[in-house]
Amino acid sequence: MTRTAEPRRWFLFACYAWGMRFSDVATLQWQHIREGRSGRPRVCYKIKKTADTVGVPLILEAKQILRHYEEGDGEEWVFPISEGIDPDSNRGKEALHRRKCKRNSAANRHLKELAGRAGIEKRVTFHLSRNAAAWKLYQNVGDIYKVSKFLGHSNVEQTQDYIDGFVDESRDEDFIAAMS
Repeated sequence: MTRTAEPRRWFLFACYAWGMRFSDVATLQWQHIREGRSGRPRVCYKIKKTADTVGVPLILEAKQILRHYEEGDGEEWVFPISEGIDPDSNRGKEALHRRKCKRNSAANRHLKELAGRAGIEKRVTFHLSRNAAAWKLYQNVGDIYKVSKFLGHSNVEQTQDYIDGFVDESRDEDFIAAMS
């Protein structure tokens, strides 16, 4: 396995889970993945930054990523980012914070390497998973206010900033027809 395989999986999982932040991926536990009322698996967790509780359905691609990891008991970490740290111990919170910062930085270096190999000139960091999720949700839902709510943003301007960097080709045919 290459050194970029793990960060790539974490990044893609974050994209598929509606733009999870790195800190939330790093502290995701198996108890956060459960079956919803519809019978579909969901990831339900408290966002570290805002303390909002969210629950999003897991699409097939996210479930396939989870198959790379051995399912553990409830409080065990899903991803090996925070392995060996007990967040309830005296020094656990501080150690967890340091680990997340260190691993986020390393993941961003690996994502930069992957982007370079793919010929992508845009700056690629883990946070791009949130932007990409916002864009995809906006394309499918078409309502920036709903997307803002999905992402847990406090205002719609924040969501607008997330999607501004993407090219919207959805109205190209209307434009071409109008100009012909």
